[in-house]
Amino acid sequence: MLWLCHRGYHALAPENTLDAFEAAIELGVNGLETDVQLSGDGIPVMFHDRLSPDGRLVGDLSRNELSRLVGYTVPTLAETLLLLEKTPRHFLWNFELKHPNVAAPAMAALTPYLHSANILISSFWHDLIGSLSADPDLRCALILAHSPLPFDSRPSWIPVRQNVDTLVWCFDRTPPEALSQARQLGFRNFVYDAVTAADHAQLAEWDAEGVITDYPAFR
Repeated sequence: MLWLCHRGYHALAPENTLDAFEAAIELGVNGLETDVQLSGDGIPVMFHDRLSPDGRLVGDLSRNELSRLVGYTVPTLAETLLLLEKTPRHFLWNFELKHPNVAAPAMAALTPYLHSANILISSFWHDLIGSLSADPDLRCALILAHSPLPFDSRPSWIPVRQNVDTLVWCFDRTPPEALSQARQLGFRNFVYDAVTAADHAQLAEWDAEGVITDYPAFR
């Protein structure tokens, strides 16, 4: 089972920062998951929440304004890719696109790295993944907020492309039979929101291919 640090290893640094990413790499996990959205000045930045601490939309704030509000430097995607260049080829970088408006600038930055780095693009926006997966060089994942059963045939909402090969499930909403059915259809299963050591052990018993975790110490 692959272990990915959720938003970097944020036990040692603020989430989705270069320090958190470097900590994850140094920890020796298999990869990390991080979030990309568009700032008000049109820059892809690494930030999860839709709103800033003062309640304004991230998309209404410049990168510098957002950094001042959160109290640390919010990294840009371009800065993150400079770190990616220094990581081993096998290290998995899972970039979650938070909104379709970030797709074009994010992919412009990411495309030069598709053959030299281990990159997975994921999103809750399944139509967006459907569009992006037209590029056969791009490996894609769909994030699920529910458990669609039965799963005994490929659901119509999953693009019929070989590079859409990963499903990302929420632990609390995922019965093991869903993972088994998805695996039989050729998908990798990654799971997020496992909290306890027992949760992580359960995922190993279910043969999940990956866990996106805030608790890498449970390895």
